[in-house]
Amino acid sequence: MRKLGLLVIAGGVLALTACGSGNDDGGNGGTPTPTPVVARASVGYRLLGGIDQLAEPKVGSVRLYSSHDPRDAANIDFNQYLRRESGNTYVMVDHQGPGVITRIWMTARTGSRSSNGPGFYDGARLKVYVDGSVTPLIAVRPSRFFAGDLWPFVPPLVGQHENGADSPWPDGKGFYSYVPISFSRSVVVKITDPLPPGARFPVDRLFYHVNVLDLTGQESVEPSPILQADGSLGLSAEDQYAFQKALEEWGNPVAFAEGMTVAAQMTEFPGPVSGTSSVAELAGPGVVRGLRLYPGNASAADLEKLWFRVTYDGESSPAINVPVGTAWGNHFSRASFSSLVQGVAPDGGFYLRFPLPFRQSLRLELRWEGSGSLPVSARVYYDEREVSSDVRYLHADFVEATVLDGRRLTMADVTGAGHLVGCQLVVDVRSDPQSLEGDEFITVDGTTSYKGTGTEDYFNAHWFFEGGLRTHPLHGLTSRGARIRPDVHTHRFMVPDLLPFSSSLLFELENGNVPGQADDYRSVVFYYLAH
Repeated sequence: MRKLGLLVIAGGVLALTACGSGNDDGGNGGTPTPTPVVARASVGYRLLGGIDQLAEPKVGSVRLYSSHDPRDAANIDFNQYLRRESGNTYVMVDHQGPGVITRIWMTARTGSRSSNGPGFYDGARLKVYVDGSVTPLIAVRPSRFFAGDLWPFVPPLVGQHENGADSPWPDGKGFYSYVPISFSRSVVVKITDPLPPGARFPVDRLFYHVNVLDLTGQESVEPSPILQADGSLGLSAEDQYAFQKALEEWGNPVAFAEGMTVAAQMTEFPGPVSGTSSVAELAGPGVVRGLRLYPGNASAADLEKLWFRVTYDGESSPAINVPVGTAWGNHFSRASFSSLVQGVAPDGGFYLRFPLPFRQSLRLELRWEGSGSLPVSARVYYDEREVSSDVRYLHADFVEATVLDGRRLTMADVTGAGHLVGCQLVVDVRSDPQSLEGDEFITVDGTTSYKGTGTEDYFNAHWFFEGGLRTHPLHGLTSRGARIRPDVHTHRFMVPDLLPFSSSLLFELENGNVPGQADDYRSVVFYYLAH
C-alpha cells in the first residue's frame, strides 16, 4: 500500500501529498504537487474520523442510489439503473447539488463456478464524473477499484466480505469503499459493459449501493478532488491529514476503543448484578467517552436476560434499554468482534465507544432478569465538562417480532431531530434463507430515500452472508448457521455514512421469504436524538 507523504511544516504552511489514479485503469502515478492547508477538513473527511464528535448535530440529507427493483414487493434487485446511455453504458447515480459519496457497495456474479477472482466482468469500467466535467475523475475496472492498491482507495477503508469454503460461487463477494468522494455541484456514476456478452443466469447480475450525502443549502460547499496531470487525485492538505488519521484508527479498532481510558474520570462497578443494579450515577454536565462490561462466563442465553439501561437528566424512562446479548453481537453464542464503536475484546470484555453526552445527569444500570445474581462488572470512563445546548443524546431501540413473508419489521420509529448511526440484527431463520432477500427501507422526514437490495447487502456482505464470520471496522458478522438455514447475527455502524433526520425516522426491514413462511427477528438500532 502506498503511504501519505511526509508531514512538512515550513513558514506556517502544512503540506501533505497522496497518490491515486483517475485514468482508465492506469497506475498509481507519481507524487502530486503539495496542496496548501485549508481551514479544516471537508465534511466527508470529518465524518470519516469523527467518532468523538458523533453527538454533534449533522448537516445534509442522504439518498441511497441502488439497484433496488422499482417494484418494492419484487426481488429483481440487480441490473437496475437510472437509465441506459449510448452503447452499453448505464447510469447508476445522477445527483445535482454539492455533496459527498460516503459509501459504495457492489457485488456481482459474472464469472463461473471455477472462477477464483472477483465477480466483476473484466471488461467493465466504473466511472465517476464530478461538477459537470466530461472527463471522469475515476475510470477503472470495478475489480481494480476494490482491490486495495489504488490510492486513496486502500484498506481498511476499502475491502470485501469474502466467500468461504462452503460457497459454490467463490467469485461473488461483498465489496465496499468508505473513501469520501466530494463534489461541489454534481456527481454522475456510470458503469460500462457491466456483464459479459451473452451472459445468462446465474452469472448475469450486478448489484450496487451508492450513499450520497447532499449538502444543498449548507454554508460550506465540498471541494472536489482534482484530477492531476499524472492521474492522481489531489486532496486538500487537511483532507489528507484526516485521511491518514482515519487509516490509523480503522487499522486497529481495539486500540482506538482504548482511547476511552484517557478520560479524566473513571467509575467502577464490581458486580454482581441482582435485579436492577446501579452501575454509575453521574452529575452533569459531562460526556461518557466509553464503557466496558465484563460478563465473565455468562452464556449467550444469560446475556439476553441482562439489560443495559441509560437514563439522561432524570427522565422517567431510559433512552437505552436493550438486552446485552442482542446489543453486542452475542445472541446465538459467545462471540468476539472489534469495531470502532462497539465490540468484544480478546479478554472477553464488551466495549462501547459511542460518546454519551449529558447535561444534568446520567444513570447507567444493569438489570438481571434471571434467578439469583450474575457476576458482571463494569467500568465507565467520562469527562466532567460543558455540553452545548444542541448536542444529541445516544439512544438505542430494541424490538423483537415474528415477521411473515413480504411484511416489514419496524426497527425504529423516531420523532425528533438526530442521525442514525447503525444497528445490530438477529434473524432466526425458521424456514428458508430467502428471508434474507428482504430489503431495508429508511424513511427520513416523511420521504423514503433509502431502498436497499437485500438484508445482507445493507451489512456490506453478499449472497446470504456466504463466507461466514467477519469483523471489519464498521460492520461484521458474529454468527451464521448452516447454508440452508443461515441464522445470522450481524451489525453495521453508520459513521461516515450516518443518516441525518430533522423531524422523523422510520427504519424498516422486509422479510423477503416465499409465501406462507415466517422468521424471528431481533434488532437494536442506535441513533442520536436532540433533547
